Amino acid sequence: MGSVGKSPISGTLERWKSITHQEIVAESTRSDILDHVTSVIHSLTWEDRWSQTVIDDARSGRPNFRCLLSWMALEMCPSSYLEIGVRRGFSMAVLASRAQRASIVGIDRWIRGYAGSPNPGPRFVRKEIEKTGHSGDLHLVKGDSHRVLRTLLAGKRTGFSRLRKVVVPRDFDLITVDGDHSLLGAYADLTDAFQLCAIGGAVIMDDIAAQQPLTDAAMQVFRKELGPDPHSWGSLLGVWRAAQSQFPQFRYFEFSDEPPGTALALRIG
Repeated sequence: MGSVGKSPISGTLERWKSITHQEIVAESTRSDILDHVTSVIHSLTWEDRWSQTVIDDARSGRPNFRCLLSWMALEMCPSSYLEIGVRRGFSMAVLASRAQRASIVGIDRWIRGYAGSPNPGPRFVRKEIEKTGHSGDLHLVKGDSHRVLRTLLAGKRTGFSRLRKVVVPRDFDLITVDGDHSLLGAYADLTDAFQLCAIGGAVIMDDIAAQQPLTDAAMQVFRKELGPDPHSWGSLLGVWRAAQSQFPQFRYFEFSDEPPGTALALRIG
């Protein structure tokens, strides 16, 4: 699997060392970033339940998952991208339209009816990404993210990674984490992502701020999704903060004042 484009190390490493929270907010909420995300979502197959929600979130004027991704892709010109949790490909399309020659790996179980909506699978996602003009390698893996990421990490250690006979990057310039939302599962995905991130690269995590207030029924669903909490993390924000102590080579930023909340890690060493 080839990689084309400049490395983020060449242009952004020094910037990551000094960039501030305020600068990230200002850059990721620029009007051209909001317009880009909106335009991409409108170009895809419309989904009644979520397409408008994604657009409204982008237009909220606060840092959010896809606007951060759009800005980061523009800033970094990534040659490789890993997406943990794909569903219909909204986020992947935002990245693909910016980095049209990047090598992309997407991992998802494509569970039927996930989030109360149709979840049509990798063939559908591939067609959606084609609409962006993306011409780089695109590898969509249907399976458990924890197993797939362990395969990638094993390949990194040996210097050679394959997924279903396709060679993939040893490190990724840009990674998004939006898959397993259980506390233990999200922690595993996140810490694996940190290990797979290139120096000068970035990891973005979604949904760190829980929706409030919740009805009793919604709270039961929420707690079931979080699963066991043996470390008293309490939420995905707690997971995000717990993982940081293991990886001091990153700078960490949180945007969790309003749900769904997003977090960003920039690798500087």
